[in-house]
Amino acid sequence: MARLLWRDLEQRPEPLERWSCLLGGVQSYPWEKDRISIFLVYPRRPSVSEPWLRFEIVWSVAETDPVTQAAEFLERLRAADPREPGEICGGSPDNARQLGYTWPR
Repeated sequence: MARLLWRDLEQRPEPLERWSCLLGGVQSYPWEKDRISIFLVYPRRPSVSEPWLRFEIVWSVAETDPVTQAAEFLERLRAADPREPGEICGGSPDNARQLGYTWPR
């Protein structure tokens, strides 16, 4: 499932580009087959001197067809800002402030 989603987002990055995000990774672990993590960098391709944040989105994975689920996840990314359900997991408190976010505790 993670490989399918990664491949789809690499081939068609438009859902993330729409929100000025860059795909940072997609992963799932054998011991957590019921979830998938998607990592995004915001803003897309910041320079060394610009603030940036990394977000993690965790979605539940059902025991249904992986191709269908990957398509559903892609549709979620197209429909709404993927940073909203995500949690900040990289960057810095200063970067978060500059970009209008609250750094997690």
